[in-house]
Amino acid sequence: MRTLRLLFIASRVFISVILRLFLLSGVTSVLQRAVAVVFLPGRPVGKAVKFDYARGGETLSASVAPREKGKVEGAEKVYPRWGFTAKEINRFNEPELAFFAPSGGVYVAATAWEGNAATSGLKSRDIVKSMDGKKVETIEDLDVLYKKALDGLPAQDKMSVTVDRKGIELHYILKYREDTEKDDLQ
Repeated sequence: MRTLRLLFIASRVFISVILRLFLLSGVTSVLQRAVAVVFLPGRPVGKAVKFDYARGGETLSASVAPREKGKVEGAEKVYPRWGFTAKEINRFNEPELAFFAPSGGVYVAATAWEGNAATSGLKSRDIVKSMDGKKVETIEDLDVLYKKALDGLPAQDKMSVTVDRKGIELHYILKYREDTEKDDLQ
């Protein structure tokens, strides 16, 4: 019981510190995301907790509610011709990626050494926003684009890729004419 009480006090202090940091820096849009990941012991799912705080002499309030954890691992798939492994963002396993993509998405989990993705500029932990002008939100979205890309070979062997790298939107051309996996086996 004592451990639970200490944990509750520690979580309240943590919330207080987070609120102060974000409110002092004026970043109120980040406030809900930061507080939403905080553990609220014994709180039923969906039951909100209201926080009142002072800023510039004015009393403001915010509320958060615990959510169901959901899947522990995001789906993962290898795209050999593109030269990378993609994984769905899970807010518990990849909180820093979930910060930049709060509604979820897909990221580059790994790139093949000297593979098409790596030579095109993609890096591990890039959040894939779109490919070939099509929005990417799930592994299934990538599956559709991958099939279309392979069906279009050899006439079409490159596509545009937009990624988010630590909050910065970057654009690349992924060239996949070379079958680097096949070349490695010979």
